[in-house]
Amino acid sequence: MADCRLGLLLLLLPTAHPGRSKAQHWSQGWYPRGKRASSSAQHSQHVPRLPGSSAWCRHCWLARLRQEAREQEQRQAEEKARRAREAQAWTQLKEQEALQLQEEAKNFITRENLEARVEEALDSPKSYNWAITREGLVVRPQHKGS
Repeated sequence: MADCRLGLLLLLLPTAHPGRSKAQHWSQGWYPRGKRASSSAQHSQHVPRLPGSSAWCRHCWLARLRQEAREQEQRQAEEKARRAREAQAWTQLKEQEALQLQEEAKNFITRENLEARVEEALDSPKSYNWAITREGLVVRPQHKGS
């Protein structure tokens, strides 16, 4: 009886757990019964090769490389032109600022023109005799005759 149970156990053991199956989950890239592995090995047998297909693929690849090289050269040329325009605009801006400073420098008071500017201020009828209060009001002197 023990031999019978042992024999039955030995018969059921391989069928209870068959071991690692070739069928795995599709998210792991495997298909039932190893379809992907077998199909990749047989792929060259099923796909007919055209006589000039390799040369045609190479021609297309080279054409694409040439096109990409042309596009890159065009982008580089556009970038270079854009940088040149920016540099030109910056140069013009700095020239305008320099001209503006030269115009403003004509009104600066220096040691050479100090006496002339003082005489000019004294001769002008404009009155500089006024003050500003803390509240921001302008206070002018009152004339004694009025």
